[in-house]
Amino acid sequence: MKTKIIYTLVGDVNDVYLPQAMIAIYSARIHNQGATIILVVDYNTSCVINETLPKIKDYINEILVVNTPGNMSNKEKSRYIKTTLRQHIKGDYLFIDTDTIITESLESIDLVEGNIAAVLDRHILVENHQYKNKICAELQLLGMNLEDLQDQYFNSGVMYVKDTDLAHEFYKKWYSNWEYSRKLGKCIDQPSMALANKQCNYPIFELEGIWNCQLADNFLNFLHDAKILHYFASNNSSPYRLYDKRIFIDILTNKSIPPYLKNQLQHPKDFFVTKHSLAYGKDVTFLNSNLHKIFLWHKKIFDFFEFLSRVLISKKIC
Repeated sequence: MKTKIIYTLVGDVNDVYLPQAMIAIYSARIHNQGATIILVVDYNTSCVINETLPKIKDYINEILVVNTPGNMSNKEKSRYIKTTLRQHIKGDYLFIDTDTIITESLESIDLVEGNIAAVLDRHILVENHQYKNKICAELQLLGMNLEDLQDQYFNSGVMYVKDTDLAHEFYKKWYSNWEYSRKLGKCIDQPSMALANKQCNYPIFELEGIWNCQLADNFLNFLHDAKILHYFASNNSSPYRLYDKRIFIDILTNKSIPPYLKNQLQHPKDFFVTKHSLAYGKDVTFLNSNLHKIFLWHKKIFDFFEFLSRVLISKKIC
């Protein structure tokens, strides 16, 4: 495999990002023995790794320490490294978020011809996206609208990037857009990436969903052949068992990946929770509604409406 595999990490002992990264990198190594894997971090994170999880070095070729602005939070430093990554790496690379699991060899990424490539966010065109209104609001902050996307809104969790002038120019604009967004109070990186895509005349090539199988919405068509599972550790819930933060705590406590998890990572597509159900159509609309969020966050409100619905159904009112 000629393309380098790149992970970025900013974290400390009070969060789960370090063990999360260790699992992701381990899964990449067992399926890509000869690949060059680089972990890009800030200085503080490099110190934490040495103190808490030095075994992560067993699975990588290099830890690259990047100087980050001192006035940034860890979240901002993470996005800073992500949006300036092209200037720190020599050669073509495949960037992968740490809340991911590699399921097989990634060597066929060498065959991608575009300068930059990524998978559609939530595997769907913007017109049908579950969070279209949210995306629209975030884009408007940068002076964009949905039409500017040409119906393609890309997920930044997995990105193939060649070492070309166009890719370098893209990243310069991406960082500049993100910095502008940060000053407006928005630290997220995908809207600023979408603006960079427009500014550079849409160089992002669409990768097949198997390269970033996002285990949140619309992923079933890609799960069987998925090379990378993206389980979104920042979500409120996930059907993937690695969402269970007790696993991360176990790794921090023992400073290594436990044998049971190593065995499971040999068959990562079998690692879903036992209790789950499939939603589609109108059910998906409800699950993504603000009403459903209120029910999730406020148990008393849920209990009241659940009681009311039982009464109505028992009286055959509805």
